[in-house]
This record gives sequence, structure tokens and C-alpha cells, in this order.
Amino acid sequence: MVGRPLAEVPEQYRALARGRGRDPDSLAETYRAILGQRAATELRGTLSTDGFFTVPAIRLAEAQGRHAPTWMYRFDWSSPLFGGLLGACHGLDIGFTFGTHRLADNFLAGSDPPDELSDRMRATWVAFATEGDPNHDGIPHVDRYEPTRRQTLLLDTPCTVIDDPEPERRRAWDGLL
Repeated sequence: MVGRPLAEVPEQYRALARGRGRDPDSLAETYRAILGQRAATELRGTLSTDGFFTVPAIRLAEAQGRHAPTWMYRFDWSSPLFGGLLGACHGLDIGFTFGTHRLADNFLAGSDPPDELSDRMRATWVAFATEGDPNHDGIPHVDRYEPTRRQTLLLDTPCTVIDDPEPERRRAWDGLL
């Protein structure tokens, strides 16, 4: 593919890379290596999600953590619709956050979304809003977000806590976002 731009990289990220002195195709090459066989179907969507949502949220947590206690979470429950093709797509978490995940107009969650996930999410938000700390008995303990550890609560069934989820994808954006 020498000399031919990779269609998987949206133009705004190609321009960003060029403006920062990087090869615009390096993002696609990095993601292709990370995703492996899934690259053909998931590369553009995963790259766009990371560039628009994931990496900016990480950069905000890094900056905020220098001034105030900060925690990181990621909604990981995948919708079963369309054979799971939607995954944990943008907006899917809203119904769980407000306890409306079973309403007919919540077309992303399917016909039998897990009530326990909604209960845990709402308790997490209430704990954070009332106590300034998201921890409560319904989730595993999550430490404050620190760039050296990057502990993140994964909201799913079950909820888990991990350090630095998908570091290769995060590092692919270093110097860009």
C-alpha cells in the first residue's frame, strides 16, 4: 500500500498526525497489529472511538488528577443486538446510569439487559456525587486514577478493576492527543 492512504484512518486524524510530524498511516499500522484478524472489520471504528472518546477522557483524567481526586471507569457491557456487533457502543450506558435500560425506547440494550449492572452503576454515581468517591460495597475497590498505574473500573457483569487497560492503544496517541 505504499503511496496509497489507508481508508481506515479518518481525515481529521490523518491531518492531526501530519501536523505533529508523524506518518498518517502509523495509527492504522499500530491498530492493525493490535487488532490482528479483527482489523479488517473493526479498525476504523476502534481508532475513531479511541480518538474521539477514550484518549481525550484519559488526557482529562491525567490533567484533573493533578488538581483533585480523580477516578476512571469504562462501560464494558456489550449489547447482544446484531450478534454483538454494537459492543459497548456510545450511548449504551445512559439507560443503565438512569435505570431506564429496560424501556422500549432504549433500543441499544436489547430485550434483557442486566438489572444488576444498572443498580451498580447508579450506586457508583450516587456514591461519587454524595461522598466524592465512587467506591461502595457493590463494586470492587477502585483507587484514584494515577498516570503511573491508571487503575480503571470496568462496568460490566461482573464489574472488575484493572490497571492501564489496553496500553498499546493509549500509547499510539502519544504526541497526537
